[in-house]
Amino acid sequence: SLQRQRFLDVYRARFESFEIKDIRFRVGRVSRPAEDEAPAPQSRPDPDALAALARSLGAMDLPEGVASAAMRAGRALLGYRARREAEGWTPCPTCGVLCQEEGLCAACARYAQNGRVRDAARLLAVRPGVPSPALSDQERDVAAHLAAASLDRTLDELLPQALADPGLKPQLENAARCRAALAARKTLDDVDEADMERLPARLRRVLGVL
Repeated sequence: SLQRQRFLDVYRARFESFEIKDIRFRVGRVSRPAEDEAPAPQSRPDPDALAALARSLGAMDLPEGVASAAMRAGRALLGYRARREAEGWTPCPTCGVLCQEEGLCAACARYAQNGRVRDAARLLAVRPGVPSPALSDQERDVAAHLAAASLDRTLDELLPQALADPGLKPQLENAARCRAALAARKTLDDVDEADMERLPARLRRVLGVL
């Protein structure tokens, strides 16, 4: 127990990980893993992400000691993210936090149940780009995600109907433009051909967008 800090220092230096804050010792046997148990996924931080981190720190012109510590901490976080991704964790579609289950993370899921966020989502589905001063940046991102999901459902329903009834094509086009505006973080008036070309191919064919 008196060597606790030494063990921590060696562990952190070897694995470049600062997640472990303490070590506790207790008497007992060390259980062996089952023979058929799959080994933990091994992975390394994304080289591109490491390079981007190094460039960002270099641009800050930090003192050498601070920059080195920041690089070690960043490498540890990127390593943690790589391990989680290797285990099948997926990023939250709004904030990017890794989650065991696909979909919104716990924080964003709570925002999605908020009445103000849901009201903003309904407004964004018909008026993309409208300001939401009462919401935080993350709440607005969740509202935009909910609005996009709602428009995707509307487009899925409208597409076959518009094929059977051409009179519904203007309604389909308006929903498609709203979806393109949300994806590009623009208002309806600012949507251009390049934004519309990012829509699904089947939808573009019906709308005549090449």
